[in-house]
Amino acid sequence: MCLLKGLGLLILHLFSAFIFADATPMLRFPELHHNRVAFCVAGNLWVGEFNTGKTRRLTDWKGREYFPKFSPMENRLRLQQR
Repeated sequence: MCLLKGLGLLILHLFSAFIFADATPMLRFPELHHNRVAFCVAGNLWVGEFNTGKTRRLTDWKGREYFPKFSPMENRLRLQQR
């Protein structure tokens, strides 16, 4: 239950910045691992934490990132780029 509540708050926090934008980007390819989530928005990779509700963008360049995956030890993040 706490995990669902945290995920809901995280998604609400992320999209609150885009409510008044012309084209709302979609959260795509979510990857859950313990208390963290990695996902793509508008071709950029983001990571969020359920405990704090904070998100941060990891990439910001012309290429697009897809399908983030956490490593089993949770110290690395794998993704595909185009």
